[in-house]
Amino acid sequence: VASDGYTEEYCLVLLNPAHIRVKVGLASGGNCIVWFDAATGTIGDPIITGLGGQQFKFDGRDDAWYANIAVQSQSNNLFDSSTSSLFQWNMKFKEFPTCPKGDDMFVSSIAYDFGNGNTVLIATTSEQVPQCENQICLGDGTLHISFDGGENFVSNPGDYNFGVGNRVVSHNTYDACSRKWFDFDISKNVNKDVSLLRGQTERTLEMETEKPALQYLTEQQRSTIRPVECEGWIQERFAKNDLFMQKGQWSTIHIESPEISLHVEYRRNNLDHDVDGQCNFQSLDAWMTRVSKGLYGEKWNGILGETRNKNGVEGRFNILRGQNDSDYEVNGPFVTEFPALHIR
Repeated sequence: VASDGYTEEYCLVLLNPAHIRVKVGLASGGNCIVWFDAATGTIGDPIITGLGGQQFKFDGRDDAWYANIAVQSQSNNLFDSSTSSLFQWNMKFKEFPTCPKGDDMFVSSIAYDFGNGNTVLIATTSEQVPQCENQICLGDGTLHISFDGGENFVSNPGDYNFGVGNRVVSHNTYDACSRKWFDFDISKNVNKDVSLLRGQTERTLEMETEKPALQYLTEQQRSTIRPVECEGWIQERFAKNDLFMQKGQWSTIHIESPEISLHVEYRRNNLDHDVDGQCNFQSLDAWMTRVSKGLYGEKWNGILGETRNKNGVEGRFNILRGQNDSDYEVNGPFVTEFPALHIR
């Protein structure tokens, strides 16, 4: 906007992350929305799709946690060099021996720390937990979410609020309505059993100001594996209002916070069937959908974080400061310290 030789920059400012309400405000006031392409994130096997469009394989090792994004705030005190975590995204790898060598490592758990004690831990189990034998659960009882650092987990689909302004919407899905990823051969098999209902045991926490959970389905439809087929499933969920009553072995998780929004897809293959030569795996794909200007303005570290300022650079060893995978290892789901932080 220019007037009498004076120029002022404006931007969209998020008012309510759950209800997607925005206003036009002065850019100088901060809190501008920064949008990311839906193709940026960590694909579960694990392929890193960088913030500059790069793609590279990060091998890692079985049962190890890695720092994917680490955003830390530096103290302004001249006599205090300490840092505090603004956002941390860690991921755990798991090896699946029935898969081909070199393609047998997948992301099996994800931990998000949004600061101020607000955390989300997403974990998988190889077997269905006993409580899910007679309930509808995420991933048929193999996908679980914790809001207290791993002390307690919920396994049911639902709409959950944690902390102030933080929300998780989780539900089961099937292959046609799961988001595309880069190493997937599109299935020709159609799931004919997509209308199985769960009992009245869903755990839902709703707020009047939040957008309907079903709205997430329409927002992601264009990037699903088979959009036309998925449209019918979505319309059926709207008509019956039964999103949290769907059975399924695949699941979708939406995470909203004031500073960042994320999307997680859970997929699994033939864990209940012993098929000779078949790759049996569980995998979590995750990416960012929105980041505040304030958070984006900080320095980003970690595997995905280091891709931010490497546009046009290709190859894992050219993009990342740490030449060893161990440079990004952390000693637990919410640990923020790792060697690559100190590599210049």
